[in-house]
Amino acid sequence: MRPAGFYPRRPSLKGDVMIKTLLLSFSALFLLSSCASIPGWVRGPESYEEGQYMYFKGVCAPSYYRQDAEKSAVKNARDELAATRQVRVKNTTVDVLSSGGGASSGNRLNSVTTIETDEVVKLSEPVSVWFDDKGEVRDKGSAFALIRIKKSLMSNYRNNGGE
Repeated sequence: MRPAGFYPRRPSLKGDVMIKTLLLSFSALFLLSSCASIPGWVRGPESYEEGQYMYFKGVCAPSYYRQDAEKSAVKNARDELAATRQVRVKNTTVDVLSSGGGASSGNRLNSVTTIETDEVVKLSEPVSVWFDDKGEVRDKGSAFALIRIKKSLMSNYRNNGGE
């Protein structure tokens, strides 16, 4: 028998509500932080101007070595810069003497074509590199590089007859 005025304790819902609130808060924080981890320039245009700089983005597919992917992404960003500039095509013909004997021996001409970009491409500087480790933007492990160059360098180069 229960003594008079004794009522069993009801289970407290405060603990359950608190745990659910904490779980919901952590889930929201995780979602926001995962979205915020991708820099804005990664999803932005290939090139843009901001302040006194021009920016160019390069992308490289996943590579076994991350530093190789980083170098290729920076090179691709510089190629993007070069694509906006006038490039010069140089065609060189080389006389090659073959001494292997047989029907194919003798002289033959090989044509070598190189593309020369102006010096201004070399004046660009890497700003940031980001790896898509989760495959959120491109293939998992893709590298993105952002380079910049001062607008004044671009216009000085044009004014001095660099093209």
